[in-house]
Amino acid sequence: MLPVVGQNTCRYGVNGKSASVKRCIICGSEFINQCLYNYCRQEKITFTRSRAHNRNDSCHVEQKNGNVVHCFVGYERYASKVSFECLERVYSLIRLYINFFQPTMKLVSRTRHGARVYKVYDTAQTAYQHLLRIDVLTDAKKAQAGSHL
Repeated sequence: MLPVVGQNTCRYGVNGKSASVKRCIICGSEFINQCLYNYCRQEKITFTRSRAHNRNDSCHVEQKNGNVVHCFVGYERYASKVSFECLERVYSLIRLYINFFQPTMKLVSRTRHGARVYKVYDTAQTAYQHLLRIDVLTDAKKAQAGSHL
């Protein structure tokens, strides 16, 4: 989260994360500016407005804002330096809570019988458990993620 959105603020906010970020997905036009675009090109970060062939990304982002951010923080605008530092601490804890302790159920299949829709869900698991199960993490990343527990 950035305290003030300006030409260089977005760039400096992304700069702190650039070692782990290979892709910069920006949905709001308020964040897109020439400074950020040039920075992403210079650092070889793929700059895109949304995922390919997924025009409905904004609704998923807004749903997560409602389920996670607004639930914990509310809808107020925080503009002071002190509130920004507090929000950074809160977000770092929320990230751990959501990824390691909050299970979710993934939709496996959906079938329609007339007007009725039947949905089948996978067993509830955390984001961390899901990553371990589909085996996309290297051993180093597994150890790094496991150290957060």
